[in-house]
Amino acid sequence: MSNAKYIKQIMRIMCLTIGIALLFLPWQMKSVASFISGAILSLLNIWWLSRNITGNLSLNENKARLEVFKNFYLRYLILIVCSVILVKFAGINVILYGLGLLTGQIVIIITQLLENVSGSKGQE
Repeated sequence: MSNAKYIKQIMRIMCLTIGIALLFLPWQMKSVASFISGAILSLLNIWWLSRNITGNLSLNENKARLEVFKNFYLRYLILIVCSVILVKFAGINVILYGLGLLTGQIVIIITQLLENVSGSKGQE
């Protein structure tokens, strides 16, 4: 699977988790909003990371290293600023917000485990 297809698959699964969370919005407004805000930031983080990686592949080593360094700190600065603003002013649930931020990593781990399991069955 190409990188672009893989990123689209990850982002599609993350959007599905956001959609499922939206179903519970009428009953648990604050909790679901906390999870969704974290998941959306996680989705944007993965999208931005994939764009940066794709853009840095054509650069020479020193230029790519500098770009990765800048983009890494810029992405996490934006995540921290958004997190502080959401926690301080919106009063979101920090635990569910953190779980939402982890959705990207959780989806990647689960898809890799499923791919490894299906790949190992094909080799037997």
